[in-house]
Amino acid sequence: MNKNKDRNSVKTPDYILEFLKNKYFKQTKVFDPCPLIFDWDPKIHTDGLKIKWGDGIQPVFVNPPYNISYKFMKKAYEEFISYGTKIILLVKVSSICTHTFRRIAKPFHILFLDDRVQFDNFKRRAPFQSCFLMLGFKKGSTFEIISLKN
Repeated sequence: MNKNKDRNSVKTPDYILEFLKNKYFKQTKVFDPCPLIFDWDPKIHTDGLKIKWGDGIQPVFVNPPYNISYKFMKKAYEEFISYGTKIILLVKVSSICTHTFRRIAKPFHILFLDDRVQFDNFKRRAPFQSCFLMLGFKKGSTFEIISLKN
């Protein structure tokens, strides 16, 4: 069981970060505009939705709070269109069925995970399917189903 009250923000599992590092980020340092901070305070911490995410060179990875993932999808789209920043978001599959996503879906490449994610500090896998939304890695709106199992 997760000891934290907020289930909208959870740590990205190491096996997912390792997969992304080996497959997409290689030796490049990755920027996270939304690092996991359980006691996030807008007076102290930076709001990832209000800052520029990159310079078009450094890739970005975001595991946004699920209750506002649509805001991060929109911001990712804006950053990609404006600066050409390569971005990967980890989101629930249900979040790409929204009106907000359909309006901006064209440049996204979607990687559907073939198994539910095992988040740290939870006894069971997530009760929902997840996917990676990718910008700048492949052209056009395409999708794949991938396995993270070895």
